[in-house]
Amino acid sequence: GLLSDSSQSAYNFPKVFADLTGATVDNDAINGASITNYDANSFCNRVASIDFTQYDYAVLMFGFNDVGHGVNLYGSTTNDFDYAYKYCLDTMLTSNPELKIVLCSQTYTTNLMGRYAPSNICAQDVYYVIRDIALEYNLPFIDFEYGAGINAKNSNAYQWDGLHFNDMGYKALGEFLARNFLQTAPML
Repeated sequence: GLLSDSSQSAYNFPKVFADLTGATVDNDAINGASITNYDANSFCNRVASIDFTQYDYAVLMFGFNDVGHGVNLYGSTTNDFDYAYKYCLDTMLTSNPELKIVLCSQTYTTNLMGRYAPSNICAQDVYYVIRDIALEYNLPFIDFEYGAGINAKNSNAYQWDGLHFNDMGYKALGEFLARNFLQTAPML
């Protein structure tokens, strides 16, 4: 299952991944979704209703909408980014202890809402929280922010608005995820 926000919801991103890996992909990306308890589309509000026993793998990629909503990075409720992320992981693993989970950073963005939200956090802060959670849970971490080759010099070729990707961008992201997933999956 690919669980994400609108930055990864386009059809061809999971299709590229599926074609390269041979995996059957259930794309549960929802526009505007966050991992925190922001609205009904928030992953922490939906996680308990998803049957994770039907999946071998789950790939999580959240963060931009949480930054945009100005959530706290740390805290003790599902309104706080780190707590909500861990709540979701715990719920998933309780549902299916054999589930293999891969965490991904958000992608590079030039969109100011994504990089410097009108709050006290930015996308780089969320990046480090996700990376630290991956270390804490001993889960693979795929670095889209700094590893996918999309940057300030070439992002216009891949993104149509500084956040969401065009066809070439989704193809590049699907290929990047497939390469990294195939290297990571045997270790899970």
